Amino acid sequence: MSIHKAIDSGLHAVANTVESLTDAWRSAPTALSAEDEVDGIYHSAVARLIENFRAQLQRGVPFEPSLQNVLSIIDALSTSKFAGGIDDRLYLLEHALTFLSRFPPDTYSAKELQDKVISLLWFDLSHPPSSLVGSDYQFRKANGEGTSIWHPKMGMAGEPYARSVQTLHPLPANQLPSPELLFDTLLKREEPGKPHPAGLSTFFFAFANLVIHSLFSTDHGGPNQGAQPRNKVSSYLDLSPLYGSSDGELDRIRLKDGTGRIHPDTFADGRLLHMPLSTPALLIMFARNHNYIVKKLLDINERGRWKNPLSADKNARDRQDDEIFGTARLINCGWFMSMIFGDYLASILGLVREGNSWSLDPLSNFRSGSHEIVERGSGNIVSIEFLALYHFHSSIGVEDEKWTENEFETILGTRDWDKVTVEMYKTALGKLRDRPEAKTHPKEWPLGPYKRQENGSFRDGDLAKILLDATEQPASAFKARGTPHVMRIIEIMGIQQNREW
Repeated sequence: MSIHKAIDSGLHAVANTVESLTDAWRSAPTALSAEDEVDGIYHSAVARLIENFRAQLQRGVPFEPSLQNVLSIIDALSTSKFAGGIDDRLYLLEHALTFLSRFPPDTYSAKELQDKVISLLWFDLSHPPSSLVGSDYQFRKANGEGTSIWHPKMGMAGEPYARSVQTLHPLPANQLPSPELLFDTLLKREEPGKPHPAGLSTFFFAFANLVIHSLFSTDHGGPNQGAQPRNKVSSYLDLSPLYGSSDGELDRIRLKDGTGRIHPDTFADGRLLHMPLSTPALLIMFARNHNYIVKKLLDINERGRWKNPLSADKNARDRQDDEIFGTARLINCGWFMSMIFGDYLASILGLVREGNSWSLDPLSNFRSGSHEIVERGSGNIVSIEFLALYHFHSSIGVEDEKWTENEFETILGTRDWDKVTVEMYKTALGKLRDRPEAKTHPKEWPLGPYKRQENGSFRDGDLAKILLDATEQPASAFKARGTPHVMRIIEIMGIQQNREW
């Protein structure tokens, strides 16, 4: 007979003895409480205590203060939120279930513990999952469709903007000041641009242009659409100015030769041809980065499934090209997002001048206080309010202001900005779209006065000069009465459009 059985038998005998003595000394009460009654029989408090202790010994000690148990608890408290997750090798879940199995049943505490364990198991994984396995979910689509796998059309190109703010204090149009008056009294730059107080350069706002054009391209609707504004680019930071927002735009910039490369110094969004040269020049750096990435991927060939030299089988070559291109595109977009949440945000906050290297990490996994995984891949739609407010026109530097004036004079045929009407501007844009150079292949697009070389790329020296000049030219201060006069028609159209929305 083992020692455990001996102790159990001894406790059972003691409990029976106590029951007998209690029955001899006093009679059972006429009304039994739930605690006193077990199977319809009266039991004394002492006997119940002994029986409970005996039952606990049979179940075992709930918590054993072993080194592994202590380490698992310390790990859960210190790393479950900060370091990305609990170390499963310390068996915290197994220890918790063992503790629960040995805890007195049918008690409030046992029910609470059981609920906590079930919640832990549920929230340990995303519901629904944030990604699926398969080639259909491996790479981004050109228009952003499927970025949210459970709401595939959310945030894709061609969908409406979101509305985030309820209109609480609407005013009749006849009680609002005219857009022209608002610009002339509140926005118009009265003197040469004052240098940005944080020392930001026009190069910073060239990058801001890439962010803006990655998120916004409004289609105001044709005669058959009515007033149905739609965003022609996706709501994701997917470098759409480089890669485009449709399969057609994407295919135009790709070589499709099995290497995953795109045409040298080529991008898809023609709007950037009408930006100061630092913006398209910076985008060309991302185009070059794409081709650098695909070369490294093909050279390393980690899984050994790509052919170099290329396969003679066209189908195999096309599959290889799609895989390398899609992988490089994801990596390039990752760099773009890292720059936004690192360098770009730090510059806005003024951290660069302090030497502070802090940045946000949008790609990290983390959990909320309830251990629930914070959602990823659930989708996004940029809002109409974001579109209305995300403007940096007052920060246009002096040199960029001169460039814009020359560009507008070419388009509009005048430098009298007060006389430019909405109709004049729209007519000029129509003529601009009809220019022969606007219909050429992106690989033939010029960069201002700079021409392409025989291999289709621009000279390194030309691109370096554009970017260096932009870095040395200070941006203007972000303030009221700081918007260049040449931007008058743009601001007027923006005010009118926002009032309609």
